[in-house]
Amino acid sequence: MTTLRCGKQSCHCMKEGQRHTAWELTYMSEGKKEVRHIPADLVDYVQEKVAKGKEFREVLNQVFVANADLLILRKKQQKS
Repeated sequence: MTTLRCGKQSCHCMKEGQRHTAWELTYMSEGKKEVRHIPADLVDYVQEKVAKGKEFREVLNQVFVANADLLILRKKQQKS
């Protein structure tokens, strides 16, 4: 979530200093930072998908760690 001014001189965000709430999805694609606006009616859906993506990455990391442990065990067995 971020806040911003809309730029309209007659808007409350210019006069009162209260900014508008806006939702954005920030991610990396091909080494570049991408930022996409998320409409308010899709915020819950996007948050759910982001959470599931984080869970997936955590599980994938556990697989990488397990594979590294297996590689170390294999090298130890070969030396014996």
